[in-house]
Amino acid sequence: MYCIPCTGETTYTWLIIVLIILLILVVGLRMFLNKKNK
Repeated sequence: MYCIPCTGETTYTWLIIVLIILLILVVGLRMFLNKKNK
């Protein structure tokens, strides 16, 4: 797992944060590519 010592709750919170960041990056990238294509 990670080097950061953490409880189950902290891991769960980090998982949600990472998922949200990935979602924002994917959406932003798609919008950027769509604008470039037009």
